[in-house]
Amino acid sequence: MTRRNAHLRARPVGLCVSAALWLGAGAPGVLLAEPAMIEAGDALLYQDSRWRSGSLGNGVRYLVRTHASVDGRLVLRLAVDAGSLREEKDQLGSSFLTAMLVQASAAEAKAGQALLSLGEDLPAGVRATEAEVSQDAAMFTVALPIASDKAIMLGLRHLSAVASGAGLDDASIMRHRPLIRAQRAALVTRKDRLLSAVMPQIAPGSRAGFHSAVPSDATLCAVENETLRSFYSRCYAPPRLTIVAVGDAPVGSLIERIRREFGGLAERDGELEAADPTDPPRPPPGLRAAVAADPELHQAIVEVVVVHAGSGPIRTASAWRESLLDRVASLVLQRRLLASMEQPGSPVRGGGVRIGPAPGGAVVAVASVTGDPGDWRRLVAEVAGRVAFARVEGPSQGEVRAAQESILRSLDDASVSEANEDPSSLVAAASRSILGGDTLVSRADEAAHARTMLPGIGAAEVRAALASRFNPNDAAFILFMPDRAGTPPPLDILAAALPAMLPDQAGKTAPVAWGADHDEPTAAPTPGTIASIHLIPTIGVTSATLGNGVRFHHRRMTGAEPRVSISISIRVPEADAGALPPPIEATLALWSAAGSGGVAGDDVRRIMSAKQIEFRWQIAPGVARIDLSCPRESAFEAMRVIHLVFSEPRIDPAAFDRWRWSMVQGARARAEESFSAAFGAVSMVSRIAGRPSAWTPTEADIDAVRFDTLRRWVDGIVARGPIDAAMVGDIPRDEAFDLAATFLGSLPPRAVATAVGDGAPADRAVFEDHRVETRGPASDAVVLLAVHGAGEASGDEAALSLAARVLGARLGSRAAFEPLGAKPIAVKHLSSGAMGGMPLLLAIGQTTPGLASSLADTMGRAFSSLATEGPTDAELTKARAGAVDEFDRQWTDSAWWARTLSGLPADPRGAAALADARGELIGLTREIVRDTFAAHDPTVCCGRPRLRIVVVPAAAQAP
Repeated sequence: MTRRNAHLRARPVGLCVSAALWLGAGAPGVLLAEPAMIEAGDALLYQDSRWRSGSLGNGVRYLVRTHASVDGRLVLRLAVDAGSLREEKDQLGSSFLTAMLVQASAAEAKAGQALLSLGEDLPAGVRATEAEVSQDAAMFTVALPIASDKAIMLGLRHLSAVASGAGLDDASIMRHRPLIRAQRAALVTRKDRLLSAVMPQIAPGSRAGFHSAVPSDATLCAVENETLRSFYSRCYAPPRLTIVAVGDAPVGSLIERIRREFGGLAERDGELEAADPTDPPRPPPGLRAAVAADPELHQAIVEVVVVHAGSGPIRTASAWRESLLDRVASLVLQRRLLASMEQPGSPVRGGGVRIGPAPGGAVVAVASVTGDPGDWRRLVAEVAGRVAFARVEGPSQGEVRAAQESILRSLDDASVSEANEDPSSLVAAASRSILGGDTLVSRADEAAHARTMLPGIGAAEVRAALASRFNPNDAAFILFMPDRAGTPPPLDILAAALPAMLPDQAGKTAPVAWGADHDEPTAAPTPGTIASIHLIPTIGVTSATLGNGVRFHHRRMTGAEPRVSISISIRVPEADAGALPPPIEATLALWSAAGSGGVAGDDVRRIMSAKQIEFRWQIAPGVARIDLSCPRESAFEAMRVIHLVFSEPRIDPAAFDRWRWSMVQGARARAEESFSAAFGAVSMVSRIAGRPSAWTPTEADIDAVRFDTLRRWVDGIVARGPIDAAMVGDIPRDEAFDLAATFLGSLPPRAVATAVGDGAPADRAVFEDHRVETRGPASDAVVLLAVHGAGEASGDEAALSLAARVLGARLGSRAAFEPLGAKPIAVKHLSSGAMGGMPLLLAIGQTTPGLASSLADTMGRAFSSLATEGPTDAELTKARAGAVDEFDRQWTDSAWWARTLSGLPADPRGAAALADARGELIGLTREIVRDTFAAHDPTVCCGRPRLRIVVVPAAAQAP
């Protein structure tokens, strides 16, 4: 992450992947307990005297303490009760987007920039400023390497800018949205992916599943600017703000600084009550099962999860004792699970138990084991049996004493090591107390309470706690698998768990009997016929034309893991190629949610989730492509999904409305952002040239699309569009062709597919200068210079690819862009398949509006030099080596083969030419690269201008 973008970061809070299941509203507000002497069980805990707490006149609260373990260090945090669980149902995504927007805007202010400079003196891995978003809260942290008055002022001023709502005007929102969307994917952890996969199976409609901490791209696009401001006004009101400060600075001066920077924040009429936890309602209680997969997993994980209503903050002695009881119960059960590792032949390789708070003020009980994916049945039976045995039989007094001693040792160690703790950990602990409304108890007092209370906790009480926390009537059995392993249906997980939970089976590790497959696929369609087959032995490809006109290619490839890649291309008929471009994107966006052949869209997604089928789609001029990847054993289900998509696609009007809204937001953002405007102009010029183009539609284009029109268009394309398919991977040819004949050959007849770009060459005569203005406030101009290639021969594209690498090296040098005050210039060659038969070689750079013409001239001279003189020997050698390395990587990639084969011309000689492609790259000379580039450069070959686009802000003077 670059220094410029280091402030854009979210880290959803949670200690286990299933901790947020079935949760309700947000945590209660902070109320720090005062010392009091009342009944022993209800006695309030003493707050750590080293913390000073209070509130300002406008409701802003603060928690401050001195901590000098690291000389000069200071950590500040603004905790805002504005987590995603606070969102109303029409505000999805507002928590994350609001936090990221105010943080980004504050980081651009003078105080934010000064903090980034100070951050260079921080230890490695520590960020100067960052934002963390969870379901319970949004937190903004500042780390200062020195606690001087100026540094403290800068830190608090940065947090004050966050709290004041800077960056929520329309111009700032439009400017920052693209960057935040680009950062979003990197913020989604494995934990988030697994949770999002199991929530629809376990608790559809639950608040925790409905309001994720890091929303999807589609959700982010759908958030209106006014919705963000409404969420901010309600959830960033001063009474929801708490400042936490820990470091080497006097408490009094810190509080005075907080008063100066935050005392002036105006009170707002925001609603302080939590969002209604019954909207949407929690699912009814009952035994459940779910399964999910992730590529980062190497072992199977089986969890037993039970979620309970929150027991309230820990402010009293009795509440503290209840938390100790849960801790003892956790350790007892964890020792039982780990002990199973010592059993001969046990499938368990690790285990853990957690009973504690979860987002939304709930309490979650989780028992988990890990092991080999092939032993998932035994793992499910093992954890189910161990939990059931602990509930029924309870622990021995020796097990309880061992757990008590372990807790005391850990508390004593924590009390001793507190003086050497990093301030960040103390801030984190205080933040957790804020979220739970708990009292900040010192580590020494924690240990003292434990020594007093633990001896009174006996085996019978621990058994009762386990029986209550792991009530099987409300349990969820969740199986997480590596995505290369086959995943069973949820009912099979329950079939493995239930026998082990019975009293006479509790604790036994013998495998249980398995019932029939509960996810049998529906009857396969009647297979079609194969009209012709062509063998291409030089590259190991078999191509065929099915009886209904569908073309199909197969190549056997074996790898470390048995997987299959499938690519399906549907060509847009010529009559429709330019008639209604926006639905090209709409069609594929909605296909992923479509149902077909009488199977609902949820069932399609269920099949894909259960069988670990990855589904992607791409748009290119004149073609829409679906790419699938799956384990070898899921190939049947993957082809079944494809058949469902093409048999009878259904478009949901609500999904259409969501798509149109997100597209409008994207169009508005493109109108503000210079790079997007430049590429939009390129695609528009391509349309003027009479070629199909993946052009970027305007807001007016999108508004013009109507649901009925889209539905008729989709029906026509599905019925008439030629299909070209490829299956590559660890699957025999006979089996691949059986699947193709069954699921593709049974589709209605259609014309034989032709390759993208089989039409006439482009008309270079229309290429000329274009000036585009954006409405955004950005001060830089973008210059794009390009040449279009006709794409008549594969050798042209190979030579143009090398030409792009040579130009990239020349224009990417400091000597080329620094004299013009420009940023590094990028050069890219877009292939024929990506650009509808019209490959594009472009260079794009960024500078001030006044220097845009000079930058364009510099780029133009580099183009002319390459067209007249060609590359040097050194440049050609380096470019050729890079191209050959890339080709060699692609040659071993089954997904690349699938995409390439599904886009080949109808003539089978096109596939055979792939065998010579590497040799062609190696055989390209300086003269061939020069002459090929010159033949496509309109200035050299035809005396016409190159395509030159200059994008400037509307307020800037024209270059």
